Amino acid sequence: GFIHPTTKQPILFESDLPDDMVAVISKWRKYSADKNDVS
Repeated sequence: GFIHPTTKQPILFESDLPDDMVAVISKWRKYSADKNDVS
């Protein structure tokens, strides 16, 4: 975010992650979990 130059109020933007980024994060978590599995 940033501070609005006139009102001096904090400005924040939020949005959901795009589907492709959700998929990448999911795959990375599975990959990381598999790498840390010592069994």
